[in-house]
Amino acid sequence: MENLQIQSSGITAIIGPSGSGKTTLLSILAGFLRPTIAQSGEMSFGGQPIRPGQAHPPRIAFVFQSHLLLGSGSALLNALQGRLALDGALDAEDFQRIAEAAIKLGLVGQDPPLTAKRSRQLSGGEAQRTAILRALVSNPDVILCDEPTSSLDERNAQMAMEALRVWSVETGRPVVWVTHNIEQAAAYAAHYVFVSNGSIHKPPQAELEALEREPDPEKLSRLREIAATLRSTTDDPDMSGMATGQEQIPRINGFGRLNFARWIAKALSADGPFGNMFSDEAVLPSPLYELYDRLEPAARRRPNWLLRVWTAILSYSRYVLAMVLTVLLFQILSASFLGVVAGAYSEQALQNPSVARIVFENISTNLDGSLNGPRLYPGSITAEDDSVLATSDLADAVRSRIADDVPDADLERVAVYGRRGLAEQQSSMQIVNAGRDAPAACLEPSALRAVVFDDQDPILIETRLRGDLAGWPADMTSALSMDLPLEPLGGSLARLFLSDGTVRRILERCDIPEAALPRVRWSLGQQAPPLEGVIVGSVQDFPPLYPLSADLIVLESDYQIAAQLANIAPDSLRVANTYFPIEGFESAETVIAGFGYEPRDDSREAIATLKRIEGISQALPIIVNTINLFGCAIVIFLVLDAVFELNKRVLALFIAHGFRFRDMFAMALFHLIPAFGLAIAFNSIVAYLGWIMVSPLLPGTLGTDPSLRDRALIEALLLLISVSALMIVFASLTRWRKVQQELKEHLQE
Repeated sequence: MENLQIQSSGITAIIGPSGSGKTTLLSILAGFLRPTIAQSGEMSFGGQPIRPGQAHPPRIAFVFQSHLLLGSGSALLNALQGRLALDGALDAEDFQRIAEAAIKLGLVGQDPPLTAKRSRQLSGGEAQRTAILRALVSNPDVILCDEPTSSLDERNAQMAMEALRVWSVETGRPVVWVTHNIEQAAAYAAHYVFVSNGSIHKPPQAELEALEREPDPEKLSRLREIAATLRSTTDDPDMSGMATGQEQIPRINGFGRLNFARWIAKALSADGPFGNMFSDEAVLPSPLYELYDRLEPAARRRPNWLLRVWTAILSYSRYVLAMVLTVLLFQILSASFLGVVAGAYSEQALQNPSVARIVFENISTNLDGSLNGPRLYPGSITAEDDSVLATSDLADAVRSRIADDVPDADLERVAVYGRRGLAEQQSSMQIVNAGRDAPAACLEPSALRAVVFDDQDPILIETRLRGDLAGWPADMTSALSMDLPLEPLGGSLARLFLSDGTVRRILERCDIPEAALPRVRWSLGQQAPPLEGVIVGSVQDFPPLYPLSADLIVLESDYQIAAQLANIAPDSLRVANTYFPIEGFESAETVIAGFGYEPRDDSREAIATLKRIEGISQALPIIVNTINLFGCAIVIFLVLDAVFELNKRVLALFIAHGFRFRDMFAMALFHLIPAFGLAIAFNSIVAYLGWIMVSPLLPGTLGTDPSLRDRALIEALLLLISVSALMIVFASLTRWRKVQQELKEHLQE
């Protein structure tokens, strides 16, 4: 084209037959196509040159043959599209401009009001006038129209063209209008561009001047004569140079952009089967009600909040999506909870001081009967030769070896505690507080097998006591720390733990007062002086006692006192427990064997089992969550892609009117938020109610730690939100690239 100038005000009609190149010219003016500009050529807007590849500076509004309205949104929401996308919040001047344009287009003052109606409830003429209102109120620098009145009756067409003409006159801005209607062109256009066979056709200057004179009774006949000479072209325009959305749209930020994306998302979500049950009107966002009230002062006021909530619930169209997300999130939450609990249990068990241990024995395989290893004694002693070893010295040796082999190990966990086994002839117990009517057997000493533990030995805590006896401690920790209710008659008061079967027989036969702890005398054999004591625990399960078995647990400190009373020198320890950090297993085993002691029992298999549980607790949730998150991603993509596909041309017009990728992302995000909110709310309730039922069943102290529930819930939510955000970005980006072609294809059609 050569020397084409579009006037800066008034309506310029582009006239030509189908296929002559009108759409190509309109696409170039809109910035959809980059023209090839010769070295000496120039393209400018308002006197400002536009260099090749540069985005068009003007703000452009569009009106097409079809209205391209969002069907589920109100007419008012659609009309504000370009205005809010470009400039944000509305001021008083905007209200005035909108009201005047709506009045000229006959969109206000109707009964029932049109501006609050869903766009799909509007007639063809009402919808097209709404599309023209959308262009007028966006305050553009230029309006491009492609056959905007071709589907309107004469009255609506006159109303639409008159509104465009008045806007152009009042603002001094141009309207570029592609039309086949010569009569309308003669009536409303002030300037003319003729397209023929892919080129600009220039009639003689005298004819152009005559056409632009007002009034001219011969204008219609002159236009018909010129139009009769125009020809179409069979060549399709080259659209490969279509500009991207980023080049079309100026970088304008505003509060209105985010709000408008949210309103569009709400309209897309308010398309359920019951949405039109009570009214054809849409529930407007609060800011639009103020504008609606000004435009339709005689119309009904906004509904109360209860009706708005009820209408929103009925019209919501994504309940199926919410149900699917609820199920997927529940499965993710369940897997995360099991993983968290299993991991916490494994970690708690592995950190238990009694887990990593070796039980060893000092045996004799020598002909002279001497022990293989040094005689081992509890505590700290001063040894005269290598034949004697204190448990503290053995612990130091293990600690030193682990420090060399595993520098980062927790050496505070290294300890050695001995245990003693007492045969029946070495342990005697007599009940002191039996009733007067108790049989003689209750008053006589009984021989019992006993095992002696250091009260600091972690394995002692593994003793499980009967917890349903009134006045009796329910666990070993309580039993070891309780204040004894009895005062000793002589000697020291010992804490003793008796097997549950023996305790039952004593309580049933010996007439001991209810809730009273049995008072006893215990000695190292029936002939030895007794030690006053109290049975403070009924043992249901003894700790691992290899190679021993017992009916009674005695503490090492009490054993030492009883030995002094009996004037007996305590023998060396034949069996002991060594504790250490898990990673120091081999080091501890080497030290023990080096002293000549024989390992008899260790927790290697238990540790391996716990580590397997820990590994499974980490791997299984990952597998389950990956499957569910993949399903979630597919569902989100399909839902968004369907929404974008159903509204692709409307979205294309959004982009043309100033929408950017982030606006499309925000719209997609807001569209999914209600479904996510329902799924999250349901699963949060399930998590808190489920914790009440599940926590009593959890092992150890896990049931008293609600942070496990919170960790699982937060982990599940973070996984769902992260994957969903990625899919929203992916779906929006995929459709963003496609939707930019939709407007071009619509122009071609």
